[in-house]
Amino acid sequence: MSKVLQKNPAFVRLCHQLPPETLATFNAEQLAALEEAIVQTWRNHPFDVRLTLPLFRKKIYVVIVAGLERRSSTRIRQERNAHPIWKPVNLAVIALIATSAVGLISGVLTISALNQRFSDQADFPTSVPFKTSRQECEESGRTWSDGKCIDYEHDASF
Repeated sequence: MSKVLQKNPAFVRLCHQLPPETLATFNAEQLAALEEAIVQTWRNHPFDVRLTLPLFRKKIYVVIVAGLERRSSTRIRQERNAHPIWKPVNLAVIALIATSAVGLISGVLTISALNQRFSDQADFPTSVPFKTSRQECEESGRTWSDGKCIDYEHDASF
């Protein structure tokens, strides 16, 4: 295999999958055309996320790419028929993602509501231990109650 062919890993993998006697029948021009076809098939996408995730004792990969649609309607139909979205595994993953999203949104909204409720309370009374007499407490604008100096303007985030 030439040095040019060894630069593209996808093309190298393709060549290794071909029987050696078949690969030997291609001339340099044909190999270059095949390599170019592979490069054109999977271009860079504006949004390109590739993850490898551990799953029990195995690893799974997830690829999400997005960009402007350049495929013809015929090719889109062919690929939709070859790779239908409504397969059991696809549905399970979609359900897992949807459930996770709903759980995450629900958690964020619950925390937000609790935080809002807590901050809506006008008073957060607290005892002021360094004010030990009624006169000292009332002079500081606080309230003396049950032998304690109480501050009703205490901020919850204090």
